[in-house]
Amino acid sequence: MFRRLLGVIIAITIAGAVSPAEAAGISRCDARATMLWMPAQGQVVVAEAVSDGPTCALAVVTLVLRGPSGQPLWVDSRVASQVMTFGGVKTLAAMNKALNEWIAQRTSILARSDKLPDWQRGATAPQAGEFPFLPDADIDREAYMKIRAAKVPVFCYVQGMESMTCVALTADGIMKVGVQTFPG
Repeated sequence: MFRRLLGVIIAITIAGAVSPAEAAGISRCDARATMLWMPAQGQVVVAEAVSDGPTCALAVVTLVLRGPSGQPLWVDSRVASQVMTFGGVKTLAAMNKALNEWIAQRTSILARSDKLPDWQRGATAPQAGEFPFLPDADIDREAYMKIRAAKVPVFCYVQGMESMTCVALTADGIMKVGVQTFPG
């Protein structure tokens, strides 16, 4: 019986009618969330979050920030099970909710670069209480302080179990500023 079912699944898959997951009765976890991020007067960036996987437990999630003409400004993909926002997501409805939460900026405490933690002279990194902010590898203290002083919009999103990535919208596009750690 199993061999016959396996043969049918393979035949259907080869014919291209459905994916192997669908043929085996596993529902896919393909979802999408979109929101407008309006970081400043007259600026509009489209934030998209997409999941793709044979199941929600095996999904990959991708964040895309697009400029007004649709050009990608920032793209980041993660294994969903390795990102706190998606921990325990098992259904398509739960994935849709998690994707919307992932890109929501309404409660961001780091909405502008001047809200990033200060980097004191002599310190190895900026501090936010007991949790360090880890600047991107290409950003030294001088560059970091210039970004803070510019007061540009910042988009932060959870990127692991105990951290979030923060990118800044500058005149040249979007650049990664660094990673803020937090208790998980």
